[in-house]
Amino acid sequence: MWVLAFSAFAFGQETGLLLDRDDDGWTVGDGDCDDENEHANPGLAEVCYDDFDNDCNGFVDELCDDTARLGSLSGGGACTGGSNIAGTTAMLMLPGLGLLRRRRSAR
Repeated sequence: MWVLAFSAFAFGQETGLLLDRDDDGWTVGDGDCDDENEHANPGLAEVCYDDFDNDCNGFVDELCDDTARLGSLSGGGACTGGSNIAGTTAMLMLPGLGLLRRRRSAR
């Protein structure tokens, strides 16, 4: 898809044609950080734990619980968060607790 690009700094003058390679309605000129991936553009919400900048703001998984991985895509200053052992343990125990409750209510 070809998109006619205008710049506010050019006072509405045509600045060129930009190609929307992934057909998501966003071009590089609009802030699309990966114009070959339809799952990355400034109009999307961040998807947690995919290690990808979905909303093209320069940060990966920035609003996700239990992470400290606010590294920028340029590779600088990335922090690696601690593990989420408590959350993982709770998720593994939930099916067992449900099964135990079902057995007690069957008596």
